[in-house]
Amino acid sequence: MDWVIVCAVLIIIAGITILTVGNQRSTQSKPKSSPSTRSGSLPPPKSDVFTSAQLLSFNGINNQPVYIAVQNPFDTSEITVFDMTSGIDFYGPGSPYHVFAGRHASHGLAMSSTDRNDVEGDLNKLSASELDTLTQWYLKFESKYPKVGLLRENESGSSAGTTSHPQSVDSVQR
Repeated sequence: MDWVIVCAVLIIIAGITILTVGNQRSTQSKPKSSPSTRSGSLPPPKSDVFTSAQLLSFNGINNQPVYIAVQNPFDTSEITVFDMTSGIDFYGPGSPYHVFAGRHASHGLAMSSTDRNDVEGDLNKLSASELDTLTQWYLKFESKYPKVGLLRENESGSSAGTTSHPQSVDSVQR
């Protein structure tokens, strides 16, 4: 009978040890939240409205975030600005796609071109295949990168407004 009690105690101790060790491992594997290592202010709220001129400064140079504007294929009145900073190796200075940083890059993305002359252009002249490519890029960005605002342009395609700071979407009539 004594051996039964000893075995029961050992099983209970082993179970407690397994639970304790398992709990410690799961706690250690959780990422610890840490403040941003980038200098400067936090990214603007998701409701900001940018002009093309304002967007240019968000190109990853001097520790700025990297933003790229892309035409929303599901709402052509909307040009979404994505924060690509987490993909700095692809979109930051010296990287393969830095040509898109701080720009409305829909034309270049649709054409699958990193030629600076192709980055911005008339989207009405794109083929069906190029528009499909643009949709794929938009969906990829939407699934991977946070939206930080919208780009507003007037009918001629130039940036609307001359303010030095983005405006709230609520202050812009759609």
